[in-house]
Amino acid sequence: QENKLTSVSGIESLKTLSSLALQQNSIETLEALGALSQLPQLIEVDLSGNPVAETPNFRLLLLLQIPGLQKLDDVTITEAERLAAVDLKEQMQHEREQQEQEEQ
Repeated sequence: QENKLTSVSGIESLKTLSSLALQQNSIETLEALGALSQLPQLIEVDLSGNPVAETPNFRLLLLLQIPGLQKLDDVTITEAERLAAVDLKEQMQHEREQQEQEEQ
């Protein structure tokens, strides 16, 4: 907490990590959190106070990255959020396919 971290690269070797407190750091992008998807036991993350938390659909996008997540920023992930994350993923895939077709 408050370590001015900008990414979590290198954390992927902590395979049994279940909870991670990263609040009040300098993490700006979801890409900077990519290593979290390689932590199979991770169920709780606190990213409050990081610029990335202002990203539109942040909770849903992080849930797509870490499907086993149960709590984000000290707020329990709801079933409605899980369903919304799936819908968002499908919407993004559809938009990507449309864009690819337009480029051809």
